[in-house]
Amino acid sequence: MQDFEQFQDIIEQLKPVVGQPDFNQTLSSVATSVPAAKRFLLKLELKRLAKPCRKVIDLRGLVDGRCSSYEYDGLVHYLDDVAIDVFERQTRSFGRYTIGVYEAVTNTENNFRVIQQRAQQASQASGDALTSDDNFPARKIRFAELLKRSEERMNFAVAIEIFNEYNDKSKGTTLDISVQGLRIKVKRKLPYRSGERLIIKFLGLPGDHSMDKREGIPYEVIQVENRETEQRLALKRTHSRKTPSFDGFLNNFIHGNKRRYKLNLDNTIEAIRAKGYEQYYIPHVSSVPVFLAEQDGRYIPRYVLTNDCNKESIYYWMDHNGQLQLHQLLRQARIQYLLDNNLTETYLFSFVHHKDEQSWYYSASWDELKTQPLLANLFRGYGARKASWRVYKLQLCAINADHSFAPSSIPDDALDNPRLRDKPPAPRLQGKLHEIGQMALLTNITDQWNTRPFLRFKLDRQKLSALQPFIHNPVSNNTLSLHRFKYANMRIFDRYQLRTEIVLDTPYLTLHGVTEDVSLQGIKVQLNQPFNGNLYEEVQVSFPRLQEANSKLPLKGLYYSVRNISPDRSVLNLHILHAHDTHSAESLFGRVIQKNRQLLKTYQDDDMLPGLGEALRNVYSAHIPNVPFFVSKTGLQFRPDAILDITPKHSLYPLLSFGASAGQLNLYFLYAGKSQDFLQATLSKLKTNTRPVMKEAFVGFNPNADKVSDAITCRFSEEFGSDQARRDFISTAMDKGCFYAIKVFLARTGKPDTDMIKTEMQYLGVYALHKAKALEDQLWNISGVGDLIDVSDEAMLRYGFNQQHLAANHQALARLSSSD
Repeated sequence: MQDFEQFQDIIEQLKPVVGQPDFNQTLSSVATSVPAAKRFLLKLELKRLAKPCRKVIDLRGLVDGRCSSYEYDGLVHYLDDVAIDVFERQTRSFGRYTIGVYEAVTNTENNFRVIQQRAQQASQASGDALTSDDNFPARKIRFAELLKRSEERMNFAVAIEIFNEYNDKSKGTTLDISVQGLRIKVKRKLPYRSGERLIIKFLGLPGDHSMDKREGIPYEVIQVENRETEQRLALKRTHSRKTPSFDGFLNNFIHGNKRRYKLNLDNTIEAIRAKGYEQYYIPHVSSVPVFLAEQDGRYIPRYVLTNDCNKESIYYWMDHNGQLQLHQLLRQARIQYLLDNNLTETYLFSFVHHKDEQSWYYSASWDELKTQPLLANLFRGYGARKASWRVYKLQLCAINADHSFAPSSIPDDALDNPRLRDKPPAPRLQGKLHEIGQMALLTNITDQWNTRPFLRFKLDRQKLSALQPFIHNPVSNNTLSLHRFKYANMRIFDRYQLRTEIVLDTPYLTLHGVTEDVSLQGIKVQLNQPFNGNLYEEVQVSFPRLQEANSKLPLKGLYYSVRNISPDRSVLNLHILHAHDTHSAESLFGRVIQKNRQLLKTYQDDDMLPGLGEALRNVYSAHIPNVPFFVSKTGLQFRPDAILDITPKHSLYPLLSFGASAGQLNLYFLYAGKSQDFLQATLSKLKTNTRPVMKEAFVGFNPNADKVSDAITCRFSEEFGSDQARRDFISTAMDKGCFYAIKVFLARTGKPDTDMIKTEMQYLGVYALHKAKALEDQLWNISGVGDLIDVSDEAMLRYGFNQQHLAANHQALARLSSSD
């Protein structure tokens, strides 16, 4: 059988014109470089491919996909989504069901026979290819930067001739077409550039129009995509010459053939996919976005975005008077220091000292502590012993308020009333948004690993007065307002800040302490001395101060179960036991929570400025500094599905791009070594609509290794036997290449929130119901969502590495980034 693989591009260009009267002329024009004998064989092959076919295609059990019935011209085939897409594209090219359509559909990339053949070829070609165990790919996605089309595009393949300004001619094929634009592919014979003016001659348009086929249409290149053997150009009409007959033909042709040739829905599909993933991510964001307004050269914290996963971090800063003190953590001097030194991140440490029912907040940045080692040890040694100890990563980035508007991806000419559907922010809201210059992202990364090293510091309580410079002013004016992320709220119980005295009774000891926060189902308490009991032990808790204020409710000896114990055994998480009479605690805390909800409402000022919360959410989605990723479930296995696209300048890019194919990033480190069942073990235990769990991964990266499994080693912090073992891992990683410490946040997802994509889904379903169904299935299959946060500097500092070591690690990463 003759091999036509090398002429595949020519065959694709000629498929639409096989049955046309000018086929021979077009063949000679397109295949001028092909020898006459080969050209004759090409002609025979094209005519063979164009012959009508009546074979039924049944791919059940033959492809990696779920097949369903698909009817065309009286025949019922059984095809999967990939095959349906190929079938429809090929029938558009040939104009009917032909032998060429049959052969293309039965040789798709997910056909098991094709997969096996390619695997055998790849194995024979190279022994150096990455094994499947080395690659855990996640498709790149983007939450923002989705282009909106002003008009509908239709998939339409027809042969064309392209003339540049020097009248040099190239041959190509259209990919899709609209009244005002065109997308084409052409061999890389001549280099094209954005802004270049071209003349396009259409060689195979249907004959029922009055346009002279020899007439060229002027276009301008607006985008160039270079591929291995071809260029793909996006063009727009210049209208430098009036062509009313062509304009009328195109308009009628597109609107009259939407279902025959199919609209190009790629833009809508990508928008739905991005918004669907975003809706999974937003409710599970643990970080706190704070937007800073620029005023007289100063950056003032103005707006905070809240959800059910980050509001505990916000309520931490609610003092004894119910006033939010978060703005003092982001004081002007700290923000200005980062800006003046061209820094985008730092680490903050804080704790709260409670005395006489009052809350005194202390905070310090690493930049403030590093010049005073003795004071730094005193601050961290004292703070780490308190239940209120917190370690934050602070990331600062300039923002563009224009991203506050996220219009529908549906073309304007397909909407009944585009202005009503895609209404930009009101002028007053736009004015407020353009005052914002920076976003500060606060992430609570506190765990036992960045707490325990400081518990070994000797504490001289006589010197605690030296910490006075780090205390917050309790009477400073709050400049912040809280605004909720827009998403479907599916949580059951919330936790709220409440500090009050408690007495905890065990069968062998009575302990005193204070509550940190409460919910209808549990409390978190800090004790004055260590708790020597065990997990799930029953204890009795009394609330003496609350009892004085609520004499009608019995608040003494209420039963709780111990659910978590801190490393120093002074902080407990307690869960209420319903087997005992605990309705009094639920009644009391219900009133406390109601009070907090009312308080929260006074900070949520969306009624004064409608749409602000949604606008801030859009801005945040366009400036996410961390790396969200998504996990789907195939059978019983959890596998990476998608990941937010990042630039080569991102610190995690060298690690995540190593061994990854185009359009993907590689999450191999989550599966490396002892951590290989991390996703499986974690997600299988998590329930939906709960806060993400946080794990710390230590990663050694040697970019000079040939295989991914040799280049990347990973161990989670709990897998080390000692801090010395952690220090040894860091040193070894730096000797071989570079070191990463990554906080991995992971949560189990529930059902997708489809409110924001409902209109686009309906539009997609009208023209490609099978694609809408496949996309819906894909979104429903997402089982987990996570965040990757680089904390390498903080980990190295806590284990005794100095600024020179940090600089050396940065330089190693910079060399990797510059080489990409």
